[in-house]
Amino acid sequence: MGAGISGLCLAQALKKHKIPFRVFERDPAVDSRPQGYRLKLRKDAAVALAESLPGEVYQTFQTSCANLAVGETDLNPFTGLVVSSRSGGGLSGKPGLHPSYCVDRAAFRTTLMSGIEDCMQCSKELTSYKTDDDRGVVTVMFKDGGSAEGRFLVGADSLHSVVRRSLLPTHKIKDTGAACIYGKTPMSPDVLAEFPEKGMRWMTIVSDQTPMLQSCIIGDAPVTLLLEPIRFSEVSRSQHQLPADYIYWALIGPEARFRLDGEASTSKVSSSTSAQAATEAARLSLSITQEWHPSIRSVLEQQDTSQATLIRIVSSVLDVPSWPPSVMATLLGDAIHPMSPCGGVGAQTAICDACSLAKTIAAAQGSPTAEEIGMFEEAMRARARRSILQSEMGSKKMFGLRSLEDCAVWTGF
Repeated sequence: MGAGISGLCLAQALKKHKIPFRVFERDPAVDSRPQGYRLKLRKDAAVALAESLPGEVYQTFQTSCANLAVGETDLNPFTGLVVSSRSGGGLSGKPGLHPSYCVDRAAFRTTLMSGIEDCMQCSKELTSYKTDDDRGVVTVMFKDGGSAEGRFLVGADSLHSVVRRSLLPTHKIKDTGAACIYGKTPMSPDVLAEFPEKGMRWMTIVSDQTPMLQSCIIGDAPVTLLLEPIRFSEVSRSQHQLPADYIYWALIGPEARFRLDGEASTSKVSSSTSAQAATEAARLSLSITQEWHPSIRSVLEQQDTSQATLIRIVSSVLDVPSWPPSVMATLLGDAIHPMSPCGGVGAQTAICDACSLAKTIAAAQGSPTAEEIGMFEEAMRARARRSILQSEMGSKKMFGLRSLEDCAVWTGF
C-alpha cells in the first residue's frame, strides 16, 4: 500500500523474484504533489538496490543519477562569505558522510515504476482492512467503495498510515516543533552569477543563529538553509528524460520562525489549495530570510514558486515499539518510523527496509511465517533507531531540537 520510494522498491524486488503483487496509491497520480527533489544514497542503500532491483532497472537507476560531488561549504547568511569549506565527507566510517549516489527523486520514481505500471492503481485511498485467518486472505477497503484481496498487506503508506493505526495504534509520532520549506531553483546564469561561487560546488549550509538578547527571551531558534546544485552529465541526458539542472534547497527552523502575516505557517499554508500553498511557502522563505545578504537570497528570490513545499517536521521516537508479528500485514519506511530530514537518511532507511522485506518474502517463496516476519521487523526497528538517532543529532544542530522524548505527540491525522 503506497507508491513511494519504499513501496516501489519492494514491488520491483518482488517482480525480480516472480512473486505477484499489486500497488495501490492514494494520490491521483504519482507526481500530483511535490515530495522533495534530491536524495543522497550511501553504500548500504546502493547495495540493497543492486541486490533487489531487476538488472535493467538498476542500470537505469545508475545512469540516471546526478553528478556526485562530496564536500561541504558553510556560508555566513549576512555577508555571503565562506565560513568554512572542505572536500570529502569527513571522518572515515561516519554514517551518511560518504554517499554513493545523488538522486533526483522524480527520476528515481520514474525508474522504479518502469515495467510495473500494469500492477499499479492510483486514486485508491485505504480506509480499513480486515483479515480472514481461515482463508489466509487480507481484504483492503478503499474510500471510493472498492476493495481488493491478497495474502499479505505491506503498509508503505507513509506518515498518515492507515495500516500503522491498525497494527500499532499506540505508537506515538512526535511533533518536533519545527518546519521545513523544500524548494527548487532553476540553475540560470543569473543565479550562478549572484550566488557565491564556492557555494555551487557541492552541499552548502547557511546557518542563521538567534541574536543574543532574543535567545535570552525565546531560547535558541536557529534557521538553516541547506542547498546543493543538481547537475546531470551529457551521457545521462542522452539516455534518459531528466529535468534541467537545478538547485535543491531546504530551509529548516523552529515553527515560531515560520510565520506568515503573524499566523502559524503550517496551519495557514496547509489550509490553502495546492497552488496557493506553494506560493505562500515561497513567500514565507523570503520573509524568513529578509535580513540575509542579497547573494544568498538570490537562490530563494529566483526559485520556481510552484515547487515550494512547507511541511511540519515529525519523528518517531528512537525505540519503535514492537507488535505481534503477523503473516497478514507489516509496515516499512515512513509508515512506521518517520524521521527528521536533518539526518538525510529517511529514504535511505526506507529503501533498506523494502529490500530486507523482499528478501524475507522471496526466501519463503512468497509465504513467510510470523516468526520470519518478526525477524524482519526486529531488524527494521534496529535500523530505524540508528537512523532516527542520526536525524535527532542533525535536528539539534539545525533547528535547536532538545530531545524527541520531550516533544509533544503529533496530532496531525
